[in-house]
Amino acid sequence: MDSPSVQEMILSLFIQERNLNFKDIQASLGVDRETIAHHLTTLINQKRVEYTPSGYRLAYGEDRGVYDAIRNSIHLLIEQKASILLTRRLREPYKHFWELPSLPMSIDKSIEASALTHAKTITGQEFEFSKTNGIIHRKLIEKNARIHTGLIIACTLSPINPIGTTSPNLEWFSHEELTAGIVAPTDLWILQNLREERIPLHELFISEGEDTLIYQTQQSVRR
Repeated sequence: MDSPSVQEMILSLFIQERNLNFKDIQASLGVDRETIAHHLTTLINQKRVEYTPSGYRLAYGEDRGVYDAIRNSIHLLIEQKASILLTRRLREPYKHFWELPSLPMSIDKSIEASALTHAKTITGQEFEFSKTNGIIHRKLIEKNARIHTGLIIACTLSPINPIGTTSPNLEWFSHEELTAGIVAPTDLWILQNLREERIPLHELFISEGEDTLIYQTQQSVRR
């Protein structure tokens, strides 16, 4: 195992824990004591890790590098005649895989309004918001040990009128076609585990100056 790999593995351990002792690191990696000590010393000299009375932890600057920005998003399950609409992923990781249409959460719109607007944008068609399927806390660990973390709200939309595919990067898939190697892992998990689920979703708008709840909305439950 070469040096960069060991160091990246050590850094990745801090994704789950803020502080680690030497025995924790050695037990997690299964590497001999001398190798762990050597690479911890190197990381400390590089000011990427520091040692405190509580154990080892990421140095301040490295903490911000390993823990990347929080990304909260909405993933859309658009169903029609037992098929799911997927879009081709055009960026790494999992470039060229298929995934659920998704968009960042917006401070200006509700989850429902954001989902309906995005679905119309990519297809040119109108939709009904059917339900919220679930909320997932995802941690994506890249090869460089950086992590993208955030919440995903999965929700189901139904087209008001039948639609086809409107671009080369949109395609309808039957449930039998939704397999590993074709669909990105997070979206495959959502499709396999949350498609039949339903949860309530509350959205709160609070004024800090008055410390009062100024608006609350809950999606209506359609059956």
